[in-house]
Amino acid sequence: MMKTPITPKDSWRGIILLGLNTATYKLALAHCLLQYVAQDQSSVPMCDLARDFFDIYLSRLENGKPQLVMANRLTVMERVVEQYRLGKLNRSQAILRVENEAFGDVIPRFHNVDNEPVPTRFYETTPSGLVITDDTFAVLSGPDQAILRQDINSRWDLLEAAFEMRRGDAKLQNDIRRFYLLKGYERTAVTHMRPVLDGYQQGKCFYCGEQMDEKVDVLSG
Repeated sequence: MMKTPITPKDSWRGIILLGLNTATYKLALAHCLLQYVAQDQSSVPMCDLARDFFDIYLSRLENGKPQLVMANRLTVMERVVEQYRLGKLNRSQAILRVENEAFGDVIPRFHNVDNEPVPTRFYETTPSGLVITDDTFAVLSGPDQAILRQDINSRWDLLEAAFEMRRGDAKLQNDIRRFYLLKGYERTAVTHMRPVLDGYQQGKCFYCGEQMDEKVDVLSG
């Protein structure tokens, strides 16, 4: 039986939803790619990418959530933002540090899911930056743009929650059922998680197995 071909959209959602992420850098890079497509920008100098990466993390880190799976360690972005907020780096110095130190892993590994490359390349690297491919524009400028953006945000939320649980010595499991069972006494909003749960579970509730109703936005114990 012939295998169903993996489309560029499948490749994109695989990168966002299915990787064994130890940090949140791929999601920040995905946000940048969405932004460049929206701006019709196909060539991105590394200094511009560093600036946009810095701005994303400067805003994101206001929530105080960890961005790395390993306890007692910080990502380059966390350290740079912390030093900027303490006045030890000005904006230009912070962006230069991001350019020089933050991209060594994420740029060459963005297209890998569990150490295997996806069929679609969303950018090519040059000595001066990135060149965004036509497939990227086709996927990210299409009618599902808002859903794909929400995939990124929801996946980022889930990673931060998992990293926080691990740092709290909670036992992680492959799905997030245990997290909600342990917190079943609370009403936990899951509306913002719907897109990423659709990606993982084809629109079915991870708790009861029923199709998720558009009107249901909380899980209560």
